[in-house]
Formats: sequence, structure tokens, C-alpha cells
Amino acid sequence: MDGLRLAARRAGTTVTITVIGDLDMATNPELVAFLNSTLQAGDQHVSLGLAGVTFIDAGGLGVLVGFQNLARRQGADLDLVGCAECVKRLLRVARLDAYFVLN
Repeated sequence: MDGLRLAARRAGTTVTITVIGDLDMATNPELVAFLNSTLQAGDQHVSLGLAGVTFIDAGGLGVLVGFQNLARRQGADLDLVGCAECVKRLLRVARLDAYFVLN
């Protein structure tokens, strides 16, 4: 898959973000910028849809951890929705599967 596709949908104080493509060294800066610009003060819940992720490296995992920390600092809950198998596998290997709410 070429590139990264990102979309956000807001309903009240909930924002749903969809990620499609590879999360790697080439796309992580784009993802960080998008996530940071999407989360607004006052959001109470963030759903990060990862069903369309085709590859994730350690840097991509770092982006997810950083976004979880940012969401918490702003008072928002974050859950990872429909994680692709590659994401689930990396979360398990890194022992971060309990750090996130997985739906």
C-alpha cells in the first residue's frame, strides 16, 4: 500500500480517527502531526481505528504510546479499535497490550 490514509470524525466530545497503511519511519511524522492536530482540548474520548494498518514498526508503536500519553494529559480516554493482527502482535511482544484499551 502506498502512503498513509488518515481520517477523523468528531461527534460531541468524541473523536474517531481511522488509520490505513504502514506505520513506519517514513509515515510516522505524518501520523504524529495528524494526531496532534486532531486532539483538541475538551475531547473526552478518542477511538483510534487500526484495522487498516498493514505494517507497524517500533517507531509506530512509539507514536501510539506518545499519543496515549498526550490524550491522558488532556483528560481524554483512548481506545484502539479493530487492531490489525500486526498491531496486536507487536503490542503483545512489547508487553503493551495491557497499557491500551483494545476493542
